[in-house]
Amino acid sequence: MGWRPESYISCMITTGFDLRLLERGFHHHGAQDGMMRIWTIIFLPANLQMTTALRQLVGTAPTLLPATKQFFVAQWVQSFQ
Repeated sequence: MGWRPESYISCMITTGFDLRLLERGFHHHGAQDGMMRIWTIIFLPANLQMTTALRQLVGTAPTLLPATKQFFVAQWVQSFQ
């Protein structure tokens, strides 16, 4: 499975929009700046995990459902090799 450059670009753009939306929401509700950092730390790994769970939609896959189950970091390492 290979990633196309458009996938990287779209992931970076949507992540930027998502983090900006979180920041505006925290600012609107008067939350402390530390809360935004905590949610960013939670949001980024969850976002990476969803790209591996939905890799059939993001990239190419031979089957509809994954044939093997892997930890998302192992899947990312395998896809970059």
